[in-house]
Amino acid sequence: LRWVVQKDKKFQLIRLLLHHPIQYAFQYLRSAFKGSSYQRTDDLFFYGITSSEEMEELMKRDDTILVVGFSYCQKPHECPCTRFSDACTHCLDNPVCRQCTIGKAMHSLPHSATIPVIVPTINAIGKTILETVDAFPNKRVAFVITACEMALQMFGDMGNMVGVSGVGIRLEGRVCNTFRAFVLSEEGIKPGLTNVSPLSQDRLFGLLRTWREARQQNSTSP
Repeated sequence: LRWVVQKDKKFQLIRLLLHHPIQYAFQYLRSAFKGSSYQRTDDLFFYGITSSEEMEELMKRDDTILVVGFSYCQKPHECPCTRFSDACTHCLDNPVCRQCTIGKAMHSLPHSATIPVIVPTINAIGKTILETVDAFPNKRVAFVITACEMALQMFGDMGNMVGVSGVGIRLEGRVCNTFRAFVLSEEGIKPGLTNVSPLSQDRLFGLLRTWREARQQNSTSP
């Protein structure tokens, strides 16, 4: 929490949190004092839910808005948008994009009720989720996000504070395993690549397939 506030130079998150200060404060304290902010199965971290099956049920609801986030450190060094940015062209004509997990996922996402985002910093994804909650007060906001294990452990209380549910998918490879490495990563200093394991990648695309099929079904329902 201290890190998030410290990096909120323009008070963007603070202003959003002040829309519901008592509710957010209560939910944060409840999450902070109840022990672990998540439940875990292998590389999957569950927030506000307990399993992939429960996430799939949430995805099938017609009142769900899904934020799908990918850590920038997954981007290849040859990314045409540069690595430390929230941009992603996922261009089918670009051979780099065609081999990138992020590019493949972006092409699999439906346009309806979906907010895809590349995550350069913790505050950036926090701002996206808070803005989504504010923009859709009568909807259920859920998320699927890739991140290093350290970030998934540290910032679980933030998601619980806002009352969103979702899945964090652990990255492997050159991940941040100290707070100093995390700080450097937040400043765009991240030469090493991260990736999702083959098994977790299957689970990721399985969830995205469930979401795509649910949106298609809901759009054709009378």
